[in-house]
Amino acid sequence: MLGGIKKAWGLAALLVGLGVSVAPAAAETCGLTTVSGGTASINYDPFNPTQSQIVITNLVLSRVNGSGGAKTSTINFYVTGQNANTNGTQLVINSSSGSGSGAGYNQNIYYNFGAAGPVLSNTSSPPPGVFYWAFTGNNAASDLFTVNMQMTLPANLNITAGNTLPFDIVYSCAGTGGGGPFTATGTYSGAIVVNVHILSALQASYAGQNLAFGEIGQVTTAQALGAPASYRTSPNNYIRVQSSGPYQVNLTSANGYKMTFPGGNLSQANQTIGYQLKFLGDIRSPTATAPINHTCVRAGVGNAFEQHLYLQGTLLEGGSTKMVAPNYQDILTVVISPQVYNTPATDVCGAYSVP
Repeated sequence: MLGGIKKAWGLAALLVGLGVSVAPAAAETCGLTTVSGGTASINYDPFNPTQSQIVITNLVLSRVNGSGGAKTSTINFYVTGQNANTNGTQLVINSSSGSGSGAGYNQNIYYNFGAAGPVLSNTSSPPPGVFYWAFTGNNAASDLFTVNMQMTLPANLNITAGNTLPFDIVYSCAGTGGGGPFTATGTYSGAIVVNVHILSALQASYAGQNLAFGEIGQVTTAQALGAPASYRTSPNNYIRVQSSGPYQVNLTSANGYKMTFPGGNLSQANQTIGYQLKFLGDIRSPTATAPINHTCVRAGVGNAFEQHLYLQGTLLEGGSTKMVAPNYQDILTVVISPQVYNTPATDVCGAYSVP
């Protein structure tokens, strides 16, 4: 047995705040834009097994008015993500204020990316999962309304540390004036962009068998070097890593890639057995003992995205001339640490294999 693997997990630096982008207004006769973002504060740990709630207050929305006196009179909409990484999110409008009236409060208006949304219709009784607003007046003050929302993020979303979470508004509107009445439908891409504090976090553990060569008391060094495939540990041993951001890997050998028995003397050739280790494309041995260090790109969150860091030992000496002892071993220490979300990293550590 070469030794044990230390598990490491933790949290690193994060991005803070919440903001909302202003979707550019096209030359529509009616529609919806975002005027100013709400405020919120939350830390989201992708490895926390419980869901996280975000209270978003004072999100100001505005109708789009066309030329020639055209104005939006009613609008109804729902929200969706821009990829499947935020599927399972819920978004509820709790209250609103403005020169108008709303309907569809306290229900989830979020629809998963790729899923069919509800059929939108400009009626005062919107279908389930849709929010409705009726504007009054024909002045600038009547263009705006403010909503307070609650967003619920499910546990274990595969979202990147430090990233913002953009959401789209899908709407249908009706208007009058300027040659109306008229209706229109559309989507404002990135209308809501939430800068959640997405923590750079990871989980890591060892998977596989002991890194063991078995009984080698009768094996000569010539035999070990002549048939190295016979004296290698399994190629299927690996460290599994899931991470929301980049991570650092450091591996060291307690005995300089020599195995010895408890109380053995590392300076005595008959009390040590040398071996070679391959890990992340690097090879270490008693003549090359420098630590193995890699800064790895984000692995991902969830079993479908985790990276496997394979490692394998190869015997360099036989045991036939060594002092008899029940067990020769070395201790390998692997420390895996999350890095801040913008740490430069180009090494896809899960792409390495052995032998």
